Amino acid sequence: MKIQGSHTNTFFYNNIYSSSDSAITLSSDSKDNLFCCNTIDGSVVDNGERTQWDYNGLGNFWAASLGSDTDSDGIADNPYEIYGSVDAIDHFPLMATHYQSRVILNHPTDITIADDATDKDIKWMFYSRNAFPYRFRIDGSPTSSATQDIGWRLSDFEITFDCSELSIGTHNVTLQITMKSLIYSDSVIVKVASDKSISKSSPPTLELTPGFEWISLLMVLIISFYYCLLRKRISNKKLR
Repeated sequence: MKIQGSHTNTFFYNNIYSSSDSAITLSSDSKDNLFCCNTIDGSVVDNGERTQWDYNGLGNFWAASLGSDTDSDGIADNPYEIYGSVDAIDHFPLMATHYQSRVILNHPTDITIADDATDKDIKWMFYSRNAFPYRFRIDGSPTSSATQDIGWRLSDFEITFDCSELSIGTHNVTLQITMKSLIYSDSVIVKVASDKSISKSSPPTLELTPGFEWISLLMVLIISFYYCLLRKRISNKKLR
């Protein structure tokens, strides 16, 4: 595929390969093109301006170089360098084809919220180009399903779950997404605690330093002695 004098194109979810020539070649008069979530098998030459090889944490699957994925997040540990005059880079090369790659970009961690909290939303972020059905499961029980309508464009978006419907206790909240007969799911443990169970700091107490008690007692005795002495002198003057 040769891109010459072409600008602001978006290429996603494609299988691009070549057995002899370059799979993709961008000329120097091509600008602002985006490649994301493609399966690319063959050499690539990028001489264009501001070509973007990844979007919002997702790049492309490069059949020629799988790389390693030590944290098993579906993204290669090292960026993929693309041949050409502009030193282009895919910062987030995929470890699997776009048919196998995860759609979940990020997800909430296990949380504890107060029962009387005003903000009880937890959010997931996803990446897709099509509308799809999803549903939540609370402690294994499914809720009513819904459809995320994002149109035809490549997009990232959020799905929000309101924890206000959860009772006090620990719950497993799972989001399930169905795409092309595949089910993607992600779970988070939500602990809802009453405001009484949330520990509150005690007011600070005054602690005397060692020896301070004796110094205070001595000062009281000295003041009492001089007070008594002063009263005695005043009494003697009156007698005279």
